[in-house]
Amino acid sequence: MPVVSVIVPAWNVAEFIPTAVRSVFAQSFEDLELIVVNDGSPDTEALEVALSGYRNRPDTRYIVQENRGPSGARNTGILHARGRFVAFLDGDDWWEPTYIEQQLVRFSDDEALDVVYCDARLTGDSVLAGRTFMDTTPSTGPVTLEALIALTCNVPTTCAVARREAVVAAGLFDEQIRRCEDFDLWLRMSARGSRFFYHRGVLAFHRLHPASAAADGVRMFESQLGVYRKLEALLGASHQAAPLLREQIRRADADLALERSKQLLMAGEYPQAVEALDAARRFYKSRKLALASIGLRAAPGLVRRMYAGRPVR
Repeated sequence: MPVVSVIVPAWNVAEFIPTAVRSVFAQSFEDLELIVVNDGSPDTEALEVALSGYRNRPDTRYIVQENRGPSGARNTGILHARGRFVAFLDGDDWWEPTYIEQQLVRFSDDEALDVVYCDARLTGDSVLAGRTFMDTTPSTGPVTLEALIALTCNVPTTCAVARREAVVAAGLFDEQIRRCEDFDLWLRMSARGSRFFYHRGVLAFHRLHPASAAADGVRMFESQLGVYRKLEALLGASHQAAPLLREQIRRADADLALERSKQLLMAGEYPQAVEALDAARRFYKSRKLALASIGLRAAPGLVRRMYAGRPVR
């Protein structure tokens, strides 16, 4: 039985997945298995060609299913996994050779841990390329439920190794959620008492590209808001984290309004863009947003031309 099961969901990643798979089999820790789950991918023919050199290996399983989203693909992998630990790797990302070895050292140092994560170098078509995940989305202080809710600790899934039994006990990934599904799982695990640990070793590479789920800001914040509201119902109003959670719901609402204002602006729907921007401004009370609101009212076409491709705040 392998110690670690590496789970790779595959959907439209045929051009990238050879790099991901090579990084798995280049690991200094060798007691592992690879499970690739083809989630009803439209590039199945190309995907199977890309995997042709690996599918006959005894330590590799290739599973094909109807499309169920990233949660469903990862759940299939988890339920087929034989390892005590599961390591999640997206099909367009890859690891350094000592990734698994260094993650497992932390579990050996503290047997009460359920999740260990590290940092990743950002690559691809983005202004963030070259920086690390923790440069842009840091983890600070102990990983508590409150820290996860407040986003002072952020767990990149492609950098996370978890005890399989803890993931299963928390109910696996929620297949109704197609974005922020990892955030939802970490929150539920933490709420159940799972212990998390991180270190700042840059042991993974995360590819940024226009087709990635995070590229659509509106849908990402819609999903984040949904995850917060789901947790609010799970914890109840009397939980010690409830006040913080309510504040984060207000913040996520404002972030969603801000993203919508950008989309509406670029679509030329100026009155709706002003309305959405003002909804965000009521939370952030930002001078920049106030000036943007005045500009949108006075000269929306000019603001649109000046603003194309730039962040709102």
